Amino acid sequence: MAKVLDEILEAFYAKLSESATVSESAVEDLRTLLAADKKPKADDFVAIFEKAAQEASDDSD
Repeated sequence: MAKVLDEILEAFYAKLSESATVSESAVEDLRTLLAADKKPKADDFVAIFEKAAQEASDDSD
């Protein structure tokens, strides 16, 4: 079962990496979060995307 989950996650990360709106650092943060042994919480995802939004805002200034 873990192999199937790994394949799904790799496809998910690849799709995100293709996106022009999701930064590479956000993808890496998601990889780290989902690789951890603990169950992620909604706040963990919010923190990743808030950080990415802030980085994007800083880049546009």
